[in-house]
Amino acid sequence: MREIDSGQAYRALLNDPSECGDVGLVERFDQTYLIALIDGLGHGSLARHAALLARDYIVQNHSLPVADIMRGMHKHLAGSRGGVAAICTLDIPSGQLTYVGIGNITTRLINSDYIKLVPKDGVIGFSMGTPVAHTYKMSPNGLLLMFSDGVRGHFVNENKWEWRGRSAQDIADEVIQVYSTSTDDASCLVIRYI
Repeated sequence: MREIDSGQAYRALLNDPSECGDVGLVERFDQTYLIALIDGLGHGSLARHAALLARDYIVQNHSLPVADIMRGMHKHLAGSRGGVAAICTLDIPSGQLTYVGIGNITTRLINSDYIKLVPKDGVIGFSMGTPVAHTYKMSPNGLLLMFSDGVRGHFVNENKWEWRGRSAQDIADEVIQVYSTSTDDASCLVIRYI
């Protein structure tokens, strides 16, 4: 039976983790993992509040298709600061990964090839296009990387094959320590399908 190794790392711009507007989610429901990275607009307590509202909505609606979760979350965040998010489900036995994204959460799938998962433009809670889910296959030992705009994205091209034997937590920690910016909250979520 397949399983996952997961890692998450964060750096709050204001140096207080309770003020970080980036929030991740890795939760198992039966034979499916629900995976999400949310970036509340801006930083500080209002951004964190919006990200936590989004995370709670995702968990409460985990049984819906990911595009429906995104549509419902858009309505749920109306009146808040809003944010951006990438949401995936991973079927454990088959390795089927279903993805939907709105805004600038960068998502990459590294199997024997390298796939850029492309989000729609928008800000959840304000204005966004129609969410569209895409399905991919995770290979054994494949990596899923998600990171917020507080991380410089060029590192993936430099390191994507060197990470094959490392733990998900080691990868997430390195991304934040080495590639985070000094202008925003930073987050990285890594899943290895084992």
